[in-house]
Amino acid sequence: MAQIDYALRRRFYFYRLRPVVAGTATVLQGWLSSQESFTSAERDEVLTLFLNLNARIHRELGEHFQIGHSYFMKVGIRSASGRKQVWDYAVLPLLEEYFYNSRDRDSLLAEFNIEKLLAQKAPTATHE
Repeated sequence: MAQIDYALRRRFYFYRLRPVVAGTATVLQGWLSSQESFTSAERDEVLTLFLNLNARIHRELGEHFQIGHSYFMKVGIRSASGRKQVWDYAVLPLLEEYFYNSRDRDSLLAEFNIEKLLAQKAPTATHE
């Protein structure tokens, strides 16, 4: 937000929309619950992946780099192949850009893989 012209800041209200707040992804959870074709396990898996991804990004880069929920709000996300498609064509390119100048870029990106993130316990809610 620091890069926004001060003239604009004086004239408008700003509301920060973060995909994950205090370990909860309210928008994605709402969308997942409305998907009647998803099983409970599929909902949990998508949500766990999203929360773990953003928790890791938050640790590495800070809250402003979190990946938005809209990438995960696609019916195909319920299957492994659908998740892989979203990952390969949306999430991974963003991560590659985020870590472009990192010395340990390859090893860092290797930690951001679907299987590793799903194997982690979902983050618990924190007070922010």
